[in-house]
Amino acid sequence: MTLHRGGDDAPSGDEAKTARRREMNSALLRGVFQLALVVAFVGGAAFAVRWLMDTRPSAPQQAVAEPVYAVRATKAQAAVNQPSINVFGEVSARRSVELRALVAGKTAYVSEKLIVGQAVGAGDLLVSIDDFSYRGAMVEARANLAEATARLAEAEAQLAANEKDLERVREQVALAERDLTRARELGRRNTLSERTIDERELTLVQRRQQLEAAESAKTIQEARILQQSATMERLAWRVEQAERDLEDTALRAPFDAVVRSENVGLGKRLGVNDVVAQLYQADVLDVQFTLSDSQFGRLSSGAAPLLDR
Repeated sequence: MTLHRGGDDAPSGDEAKTARRREMNSALLRGVFQLALVVAFVGGAAFAVRWLMDTRPSAPQQAVAEPVYAVRATKAQAAVNQPSINVFGEVSARRSVELRALVAGKTAYVSEKLIVGQAVGAGDLLVSIDDFSYRGAMVEARANLAEATARLAEAEAQLAANEKDLERVREQVALAERDLTRARELGRRNTLSERTIDERELTLVQRRQQLEAAESAKTIQEARILQQSATMERLAWRVEQAERDLEDTALRAPFDAVVRSENVGLGKRLGVNDVVAQLYQADVLDVQFTLSDSQFGRLSSGAAPLLDR
């Protein structure tokens, strides 16, 4: 009798491995069988769909009929035709101007013609600015110029006097030099004392000092004349500026035009460069519009030029 440890019914190790192997083979067979069923079902469904598509009845084909149009025949004739193109454009003046205040001040006069749409002529006075201060500036500038002119005349007269004084001093120096020469000759002959010779030398030194002073006075006077001449040029320019400012108080139409807009009123304070009115020349107008490439090509394709078309 063979005794088994742990009980009489306990299976051996080989038998347990064999049992597990059998269970795994059984599970594998079941999986293969199920996969085969799925493949068979999908294949049958695909075959059925394909059979249904192949055996479906075909729809009757309708014959394509060529369209027929009713036309009226006419004889072609050669002619020159020009396309008519409708586009939107803008009318603009070739010549326009903005009248601006050239000087500052209160408006003293506004023309009745300064109305939008009103025609004005070249040179018409449109706006006038109060010119009281500008007339005063012109009077002052002219007075300063007259004063400078008088000072220049005085300086020129003084220069002439200095030139005459310089001539006389030069003559006195020449006389003193000759007198000293004679005195030295007489001294060598012992007919004149040393004191007298010294006095003649002193006289010559004084005359030369007077000559240097006269030359310096002439040079200074010439510089004053140049300075006064420059002052006169500056004052003359101020007179011109004052006259122009006085003239600029009146705004006139530069050419025959039409008033486009106005921005001024009687008594209004205007600053320099403020817009007073806008004018445009009515007899020279331009029409500007935009064409597409195809429209421009139709116009420029012919042999005739685009001008006057």
